[in-house]
Amino acid sequence: QMCIRDRHIAQLHSGEEALKAYEKGIQLLMQDFISPTKETDLEDVRTDLAQAYSAIGEIYLTDLVESPDALIKAKDHLEKALHIDQKCMDAYYQLADLALNNNEREIAKKYLLSLIHI
Repeated sequence: QMCIRDRHIAQLHSGEEALKAYEKGIQLLMQDFISPTKETDLEDVRTDLAQAYSAIGEIYLTDLVESPDALIKAKDHLEKALHIDQKCMDAYYQLADLALNNNEREIAKKYLLSLIHI
């Protein structure tokens, strides 16, 4: 699972530093996912991976919103979170918010309805 230390470091920082901490955590989680041990709970790994990707998406929507292609990167990371874990509530919320900000009401409604049905 994502090292508690890396998660706390990511949460204590913002912007590029938080992004690097989450990316490091994702690398560790991917190792657990690809080569699980007997103690590895793949559902927990999947949940942690989705949350990390969702957090990166949120960073691109907030701290790094001025960086090149920030909105595209945010959407890509949020969609990756949902691909990994279809119950990642934060990813649905962030995607709905992004759609509303782009005046895409039907898309936002789809994400919000998905969120309600979890």
